[in-house]
Amino acid sequence: MIMFPHPIHFYGEDHPYGFCSNFYPAPIEIDGQTWPTTEHYFQAQKSTDTAQQDTIRLASGPGKAKRLGR
Repeated sequence: MIMFPHPIHFYGEDHPYGFCSNFYPAPIEIDGQTWPTTEHYFQAQKSTDTAQQDTIRLASGPGKAKRLGR
């Protein structure tokens, strides 16, 4: 196992590992739909209601998608 001498922070885009965050703006396409972030997709999967999933997919940002998924 590899041990790092310090924690890896990926809480914001400006951090060296920011691309590891679910909030990182890297659109993904799944089943013909484009999701702005993996956070949008993750939160939408909490519901089986396709209308609710679309609302989350179209949320203005990952924070909003997270709130909608609660």
